[in-house]
Amino acid sequence: MIVLFRFFFNLPDIKKFKSLNSKNNFSNCFKYQEKKSVNSNENTFKITYNSIPKKLRDCTFNSNNVNCKSEFPENDILKNLENLVTKIFMLKEIKESDVKISKLEKIILKAILKKKKIPWSNNMKFDLKSLKKIQYINHYKKKEDQLKFIIKKCIKHMQYKFKNDQNLTEVQFRLKYPNYKKAKDKYFYEYYFKDIAEQEGISIENFFHFRTGAYRYTREIPNSVTKKSVNLWKMNPLFIQEIVSYINTSLISNFKSFNTKKIQIMISNWSNTLRALGPTKGQNTILKMLNSRGCKLPWTINEVNQAVKTTLIFLN
Repeated sequence: MIVLFRFFFNLPDIKKFKSLNSKNNFSNCFKYQEKKSVNSNENTFKITYNSIPKKLRDCTFNSNNVNCKSEFPENDILKNLENLVTKIFMLKEIKESDVKISKLEKIILKAILKKKKIPWSNNMKFDLKSLKKIQYINHYKKKEDQLKFIIKKCIKHMQYKFKNDQNLTEVQFRLKYPNYKKAKDKYFYEYYFKDIAEQEGISIENFFHFRTGAYRYTREIPNSVTKKSVNLWKMNPLFIQEIVSYINTSLISNFKSFNTKKIQIMISNWSNTLRALGPTKGQNTILKMLNSRGCKLPWTINEVNQAVKTTLIFLN
């Protein structure tokens, strides 16, 4: 009956749009926009359905729709902003040509800097000298956030290495580690600490870095990286050595390539928002995202360098 009712009255699919009306529409600056089209592999984006003009609704869910009458050129929206934000975040050399961005791009850039708590007074000129100056001004993250960020990346790398070092086929690996996707943290920590946990008479969950995935409600696991966790890890020196080794060798280079792509996706999705909603509504939507509490911009290279120093001191 529901299907027939929706068919005759031409209503949108409830499953398709139920997530759009949730309270967390702006919980992330760009991730909430990432969505796969039902009928194609093209990247589309997600905005509150009722806020989109009827003529642009098809365009909103498929930016390549030929019926989408955009007020912007296909490839020129926020391209200069993407280049400038990447250079500011990644400490790359800013040139005079990079300063020539549109009025809309300047508004969004100032909102980004405000979100990053990088001061930009109204009296400052928008020139090369000012932009080079703000590259080195950073509001560093809280110590807890710094430790979480670095340790999480290290553990993710070590888990990937743990899986690849088994020298097993996919079938053999699944037989040896059943239900690996949900229990990978357990298998991973047992590899390093199973014997130690049995000797000390404690559960393996005590060694987890912090609550995550299937273990986010487990009381034995702390909410963040603590000295108690580090002291337990030190029972197997190999574990700490591998964390420190990854930090000193590959973490920064891997972060740079990953973060550049992350900035590109974020601003590309903002371009799609502008293309779908037009300059005024699109700008207001982007600024609303940036002003929301849940908005999490990519880290800058300065923030990561500071987090690395904090983590290495904490592990010693």
